[in-house]
Amino acid sequence: MFGRRLRTTLDTIIPIPSRRSKCGRNSEFWFNRRHGTKQRSFMVGQSVLVRDYIRRDRPWVSGVIVGRKGQVIYKVKVGDLIWVRHANQIRNRLVGKQLNDSKSADVQFELLIDTTDPKTSHGQNSRNKGKVSQQPRRSQRQPRPPKYLQVIPRYKSYR
Repeated sequence: MFGRRLRTTLDTIIPIPSRRSKCGRNSEFWFNRRHGTKQRSFMVGQSVLVRDYIRRDRPWVSGVIVGRKGQVIYKVKVGDLIWVRHANQIRNRLVGKQLNDSKSADVQFELLIDTTDPKTSHGQNSRNKGKVSQQPRRSQRQPRPPKYLQVIPRYKSYR
């Protein structure tokens, strides 16, 4: 009827799984590409950092992934409690060798900063010693007095 397939009682008993439309997938692809979203997934038993909304002094708490609910919702064991968190509220936790590698990278970065700072600071100090404090420069522009509007009822416009 009218070029459509009629729906029967059999269709309600055995529903056809809904497929996401091509338009929806295409929109999601371009949104993810534009905003730089990352596909995050965590494995059961993985050590992670979880966002803690109860205590303000430490916003991230370590925990272990216990299970998964849906695409992006995870159950995380923190202490004796199980929290349910979105993937955006979970971060990977560096453990063991990864932690040591990141510390050595930080130390190397700090050494790089330490070696470059003294050269620039000595050069600036020698320039500043030779200068005598001067008065700040003032503007030489002469301000004009404002032109106030003179209301004359005979005029149609005031250009």
